[in-house]
Amino acid sequence: MRMLATTEQMRELDRTAIEERGIPSLELMENAAREVAQAVDLPILGMGGVSKGEDAAQLLLAGASAVAVGTALFADPFAPIKVRDGLEAIAARQGLEAVSGLTGGVCPW
Repeated sequence: MRMLATTEQMRELDRTAIEERGIPSLELMENAAREVAQAVDLPILGMGGVSKGEDAAQLLLAGASAVAVGTALFADPFAPIKVRDGLEAIAARQGLEAVSGLTGGVCPW
């Protein structure tokens, strides 16, 4: 089994991502979701930077089983509904019957 990053390493990665790309780095969250999904056989909750359906889809494609909407709620209390609707539209465009079909849809090179 591959060794995941320690908490301190993740904090350092997060600090670097914040300095370079803002808060939070969706790319960092995608990579973390992918790494964890490959390392464990458990449902994964993707969090960080989710404010629209496309953000949630990226985390699902990376391996998350579900996503959480947090900070976006400060700007728009209807953000979770918009994320849900966006995800449903993305799944429909891909010919999927359910959003869960997106989970793990992209494998790392």
